[in-house]
Amino acid sequence: ECPQHSPLEDIKQRKVLDLRRWYCISRPQYKTSCGISSLISCWNFLYSTMGAGNLPPITQEEALHILGFQPPFEDIRFGPFTGNTTLMRWFRQINDHFHVKGCSYVLYKPHGKNKTAGETGEEKAEKGLSVQ
Repeated sequence: ECPQHSPLEDIKQRKVLDLRRWYCISRPQYKTSCGISSLISCWNFLYSTMGAGNLPPITQEEALHILGFQPPFEDIRFGPFTGNTTLMRWFRQINDHFHVKGCSYVLYKPHGKNKTAGETGEEKAEKGLSVQ
């Protein structure tokens, strides 16, 4: 017996690929640039016309110039200095440059210095989702 097809609205609610998020993925990613790549992907989704905002999208290279870096960007060893605190500072600097408001914080950190104690990641996520 074949299951009946879901109505169109049910199917729309199940979709998992939001094309606006997909288009905001920052590329190319340099060898050790996962932090700045992720930051620019999130920034473009929040503030650019590719996502939910009204500003022109920015590239990693434009952001790196704003942050004071110079080419060649592929020679920058991002790994040693791009922890959570640095990424949050960069987010603020880019927001300041474009005169937009936003905030960032660490919701849950399972490993390393200043790791979250007393709650699991799932508990923190459930609390975060219930606060609206």
